[in-house]
Amino acid sequence: MLAPVFAAVSAAGCSSMQATPPPDFKFAVTVESDPGVAMSGAVISRGGKEIARSDAAGKALLAFKGAEGETIDLYVKCPEDYLSPTRPISVRLSKLADDKILGETVRCAATKRKVVVSLRTDNAVNVPVIYFGREIARTDTSGAASFYVTGKPGETLQFTLDTSDKSFERLRPQSPQLAVLVGDHDEIYPLMQRFELQKQVVVTVRRQGPRPLGPQPLH
Repeated sequence: MLAPVFAAVSAAGCSSMQATPPPDFKFAVTVESDPGVAMSGAVISRGGKEIARSDAAGKALLAFKGAEGETIDLYVKCPEDYLSPTRPISVRLSKLADDKILGETVRCAATKRKVVVSLRTDNAVNVPVIYFGREIARTDTSGAASFYVTGKPGETLQFTLDTSDKSFERLRPQSPQLAVLVGDHDEIYPLMQRFELQKQVVVTVRRQGPRPLGPQPLH
């Protein structure tokens, strides 16, 4: 009867001597394209291996095992047409009170931005707007036009108001150019172009009748 009791005590002693498995440290990554705009599909990796992807809310909840105070690096790869952060997220393993979770927000900035132009002209209507050699809009009867293009942040976009048609020959300036500097987010750009109408010069030519032939009376 002693052998089974001894075996049971030995087993209990061995199990108590086993190391307690390290706790899970949770960390949340939030990915945004613009402040407050969630970005889904961003890949979070560690040591070259994918460990999670951001969901529709732009979030990825991660769990790590390790010693408290240990630091690990996470890398975020953004979807196509978005810039990935150049620096990793350095995560220090630690636990907060009340089961709160540490986290960090990263941004996947768009490589192209929507440029909405609200154009008004003064003293000119039905003027074509030229961009990269083609007409993309035309002012209406009130001299207004709205259109949008895309551009890279920091890029300068130029538009030409084409007055080469003979109907615009009195407008000054002729075929002016307007420029927009693309910002770091989608934006509406109001543009204004004032034209002056050159005065028409009317030349009156007085027609003279034919000179009479023959002797002329002396006065």
